[in-house]
Amino acid sequence: MAIIDYIKDILGINFRRTLEDIEEKVMQIINVNIQRIERRIVKSLVSWSIIILAIIFSSISAIYFLIEYAGLSKAFSFLIIAVILLLVGIILKINR
Repeated sequence: MAIIDYIKDILGINFRRTLEDIEEKVMQIINVNIQRIERRIVKSLVSWSIIILAIIFSSISAIYFLIEYAGLSKAFSFLIIAVILLLVGIILKINR
């Protein structure tokens, strides 16, 4: 009986080591994939932030252009830019 218990212990230890190795490899793969996804999310957030800032500054410059050079009132200039942005948003929403 002692020999059978000894063999069981050896097989159990080897099986445990194998499972621990598999677990470690799987965790490494998961960590690498999580890091890739994080990089993609950060790149996407940064690019969208830059795009949104560009839209904001372009809108402000267009408003001041309408006020200064076209001689329109501030309210009417803001209305024109808001309608243009609204139409662009609707077109983008429809095309998706």
